[in-house]
Amino acid sequence: ILDSHGLIGHDSPLGAHNAVAGQTAITGAAPIARHCRFGGRAGLMRGVLITDQVTVTAMTMVMRSINATGAQYSSGWPVEPSPTWRWRVAKLRRPRK
Repeated sequence: ILDSHGLIGHDSPLGAHNAVAGQTAITGAAPIARHCRFGGRAGLMRGVLITDQVTVTAMTMVMRSINATGAQYSSGWPVEPSPTWRWRVAKLRRPRK
């Protein structure tokens, strides 16, 4: 199932029974296995491999291959003021003691 305004690049074979929501971009040479779901505005970088039954939620950027069957991935953040966002990211990057 392909929703409107999706982009699937060259040499990106899609397996059977996949669902790709609107404004999702799958760049070239990114093979997708079977029974995968991609939320709106998800993005897949060039050359990543997605295995069977993977769910990628909306606004998630996939930069590495996903080899775990049945995995679920998310990375979108709700909107917030930039200073708050920078503080939150800095806190996440700080090593724990």
